[in-house]
Amino acid sequence: MLDPAIRDFDGIETVALMEANGLIPAIEAAGGNWKLDPRLVALLDTDIRIVIEWTNDDADIDLWVIEPNGEKVFYSYQTSSSGGHITNDMTDGYGPEEYAIRKAPAGEYTVRINGFDADRINPNGNGRVMLRMIRDFGRPSMKETLVDADIAFEKGSDRDAEGGRLIGRLTVAPGGK
Repeated sequence: MLDPAIRDFDGIETVALMEANGLIPAIEAAGGNWKLDPRLVALLDTDIRIVIEWTNDDADIDLWVIEPNGEKVFYSYQTSSSGGHITNDMTDGYGPEEYAIRKAPAGEYTVRINGFDADRINPNGNGRVMLRMIRDFGRPSMKETLVDADIAFEKGSDRDAEGGRLIGRLTVAPGGK
């Protein structure tokens, strides 16, 4: 049986593997060397990669990605019909949660967060969430957009009927560009 603290981060190895492999081309381009077990090195390129992480240890923030066909990929619907996948729900800690799709259909991808459970004893307030929206992850054409936003747990005008809050949009043109 896993230690409860370890269970809190079940699935983080997927995000770490993506991060490590994503750094290899940049290290090599800068003339640097890297050491990583060869069994962990793979081409993990994707058309879209979206990652959130947050600043409050005991908060539960959920990543929701709505694909162009209207499918909402989130903790209880982790894989879409077009191949988009979200990692395990991180209910404690600082995240991260990640969505990736290798071959993204054209259209708009809407990124929402849901402040599901607040860190009730944090004297510093609700905290912040950082969103990374990455096009062409692991490819020479990679582009990254960063968004820094407040975590809102209260129901307000910036929330949809399901409680999610819009924090980003990403568009894939026909032909994948």
